[in-house]
Amino acid sequence: MSMFSIKSIDRPVASQQEQPTDHTVGHYDFVFSLGEACFVATFLKEQGLRLFSGPFDWVYGRTFVDRFTMLLKDFEHFFEKQDIIYRRQYKLSRGEHDVYFNNHTKLAHIHDFSFNADFEKEYPVIKAKYDRRIKRLLDYMNGSKRILIVYAEMAKDQSPAPSLQRFAELFAQSHEKYQDKISVLYMKHNPDFNPGENTLVYRDERLYLVEYFGSRSGEVGDVIVDGQELIDKSIMEILSRVALSNSVDS
Repeated sequence: MSMFSIKSIDRPVASQQEQPTDHTVGHYDFVFSLGEACFVATFLKEQGLRLFSGPFDWVYGRTFVDRFTMLLKDFEHFFEKQDIIYRRQYKLSRGEHDVYFNNHTKLAHIHDFSFNADFEKEYPVIKAKYDRRIKRLLDYMNGSKRILIVYAEMAKDQSPAPSLQRFAELFAQSHEKYQDKISVLYMKHNPDFNPGENTLVYRDERLYLVEYFGSRSGEVGDVIVDGQELIDKSIMEILSRVALSNSVDS
């Protein structure tokens, strides 16, 4: 069993509008989601760790490495009009949406466009929203002392998690812009686990690699419904363990 401590430090003050007022308590002064899907942002919010909506919160697609690279490139050409194409309509429990696909980023925008949307009217509003979220995220990253990026795989076929060497390369690439203040919590789906099961398989000063039974949020079926509550609880425990607790047995 391993033990690690979580310290409390002050969160930086945002200079832009929509400044959050409540403080994140824990090892990190800024925590945000890199995906893989919207359930990560939802759980961060429920744990009091999500300060605002980020550019990766409500999109789907690409790998951790792809998204981390977009972040390091300051989201260059992230939501340009000529890259956005209509894909299909998507029915959610909260309502129906038009799904658009970005040919540049290869991300699907599932939640942004209304059902039967008028693209010409909605695009500038959504573009302004992403510009605002990107600026706010980068401002917080530049003003923070310790940053935790959270990523969780879903229970499906996906690309393998980055190797430890690849993580080291990504941290090295981020050094010039963010020094050593970025850490990553990567939750890897293990199909051999049962819903609710999780274990910390690797930890160093920059990386927490956890295996868990990946979330299947958004799907339906008796098996998924029966296990989803345990999966949700498992994700909450992992987040609390890494970002909030004063001490942790793993």
